[in-house]
Amino acid sequence: MMAKRIVGFFLGAACVALCAAGPAGAAEQMSIEEAVAEALRSNPAVTGADAEVAASREALTSARADRLPTLSAGYYWTNHNREPIQKSAWGTFPAGYKEEAGWDVQLVQPLFSGYALKTAHDLARLGVDTEELNRRETLQQLALSVRQACHRLLLAKRLQTVAEDEVISLTSHRRVAVVNHDQGLIPLNDLLKAEVALAEAVQNRNLAESETDKARISVNRLLHRDPFEPLAIADRHAPPIWAQSSAELEALAVTRRPLVALLRLGIRQATLGETAAKSAYYPRVDLVGRYAKAGDGPIPDDNVFTHSDSASITLQASWTLWNWGKTGANAAEQAQRRRSVQASLADAEAAVKQDVQNALLDRAVALKNITTAEQSRAQARENWRITRVQYDQQVATSTDVIDARTYLTSADSNYYQALYAYMDALAVLDYATGKPVVRPAAGENSSGMNGDGYLSAGVGK
Repeated sequence: MMAKRIVGFFLGAACVALCAAGPAGAAEQMSIEEAVAEALRSNPAVTGADAEVAASREALTSARADRLPTLSAGYYWTNHNREPIQKSAWGTFPAGYKEEAGWDVQLVQPLFSGYALKTAHDLARLGVDTEELNRRETLQQLALSVRQACHRLLLAKRLQTVAEDEVISLTSHRRVAVVNHDQGLIPLNDLLKAEVALAEAVQNRNLAESETDKARISVNRLLHRDPFEPLAIADRHAPPIWAQSSAELEALAVTRRPLVALLRLGIRQATLGETAAKSAYYPRVDLVGRYAKAGDGPIPDDNVFTHSDSASITLQASWTLWNWGKTGANAAEQAQRRRSVQASLADAEAAVKQDVQNALLDRAVALKNITTAEQSRAQARENWRITRVQYDQQVATSTDVIDARTYLTSADSNYYQALYAYMDALAVLDYATGKPVVRPAAGENSSGMNGDGYLSAGVGK
């Protein structure tokens, strides 16, 4: 029954939205899923997340290159103030050119680094995974923010309509009160009460208009639009009814939430960090190949003092034998970091489960409040009708009319607040369970959601 009522509300809202399209030049209506898709395409936070992913991939390329041979070249040119000589018991002999130059090409291939290079490569690959998860979290947070901002805008417009209705009602009541006072049917203080109530209603309407503008600016900011660009969000679809049990939703949250996945990656990163630190216990071995040429002039060609060119292959090893416990301390640091992340992971799993429970509780409260608000709204409308008839028959006072209108305004406001609180609870539940948000391709409006702006996976209607 509740699902049918909610469906009826949103179908009715669709009719109102379509009939109230407004004059030429008014903002084109946009569904919530279209707003999410536009935000995923244009919001700067997404651009920043993409850049971080690209940066991590470049870091992976750099780490991969560290394991491959490196080629370098060098050149030197020297002009001595006098020609080099070599002195001996038999005399003085030339030992080099007054002007000499040389160049060399060197190729270095790492052979063994105590697993430091391999570990660095694995850490860089995890860095890409980390940024991918950060981007997924950014998309999910943005989708949630847009949906909640749209709900606030829709609610603000509903409350603005309620406030405008109250002004219309109290304006009519004041007009009747003026006539009745002029005819001596009511005292002056009854007329003054009508004046004060109308003034307060006008103030509330002005406040409601301001809140609508603020909500529209908030949505435009998320869509990366001009703050004052016209924007209309359509209520056209009923929200889904969740089919999964609480335990199933908690399992989804633990499995799919980027926060939990990031901490699991953090444990692997700390483990690899410990391996990288321990690599300092081992020697580093490189194979070096070198070809060099030296001679006279800026471009060496001939050399009468030694070989004009030479080639060599060197097996080069270095080993740090003592560094006052630095290597062990670095390894212990990473081990402690792993323990810290493990503890954080346990807390995060409990936290995401709590997020699911909070969203389910909010949804349950909203559903109960919708039922209560529907009954209260019907009662307030009937009370408003009866009170106006009684006032016309001089049975009720101006205070009774104002109170009845206040009750109706409150009942309408509570009804719409409960409806959009329910929508918000579903949006938060989507986020809490880590439902993926699919970015639309260029020119597409799809955001991986169904027609009402909520992910269709795992939803029973």
